[in-house]
Amino acid sequence: DFTRDVNELERQVRAFNPWPGAFMEFDGAMLKIHRAHVSPLQQGEGVGGRAASVGQRLIVAQQPAVGARGTFALVFIGAGAAVSGCGGLVGVALAHGLVIATFVYAYGHISGAHFNPAVTFGLALNGTVRWGDAVYYWVAQFLGAAIAAVSLNLFVGNIGANGIQEGATIGLLTSPSPFIAMAVEAVLTFFLLNMILHGMVAGKAGSFAGLAIGLTVTFAILAGGPMSGASLNPARSFGPAIFSTSI
Repeated sequence: DFTRDVNELERQVRAFNPWPGAFMEFDGAMLKIHRAHVSPLQQGEGVGGRAASVGQRLIVAQQPAVGARGTFALVFIGAGAAVSGCGGLVGVALAHGLVIATFVYAYGHISGAHFNPAVTFGLALNGTVRWGDAVYYWVAQFLGAAIAAVSLNLFVGNIGANGIQEGATIGLLTSPSPFIAMAVEAVLTFFLLNMILHGMVAGKAGSFAGLAIGLTVTFAILAGGPMSGASLNPARSFGPAIFSTSI
């Protein structure tokens, strides 16, 4: 039935993935339906074309909100783990890594899981993301981080001597050797962006992309946390810094 298949096409378009290499089976399914039931004229101007257009517009409209939501979760849970001190460095690293892995699987097909302004910048340089879209992502990411910090401060502002400041991404090198700390952050962020470009954008990690990205964040924090705070993410640093007197 033509109508049923066009509806299926629209459903697939709603699952449109901005990083096609990671979920090629979705693209293949859309292509088969499109070629089998929609004529060349309809592909450009008819029902099938309109369904694709509507679906893609809906996806684009959701992307900034998804970026804000994921960044909110990263800052709220990541900084919250640091404030609570549960599990020490290992607990903080796992909290960040698990949040990233979970939200990549939850929202990767909608927005590409843009929860990090540095990664968005790298993907814009690579041509994966348009610069105009990157601006929307950045605004959403920093807004999500700020809201997370304000919310977290309401809950933990009176916990311990420093409250939310315990969630600030600072290390032993931050104050005495800030340029060395920046170099550490640059190296760790390179590892993360390299994993995203090869594992998710190029599709090399397949269905394990979210796990691989989360593990990259985890080992980066384990290695660099004591030195620089291992933020790897300007939005992650920005949120707690609003309430920090040490940054």
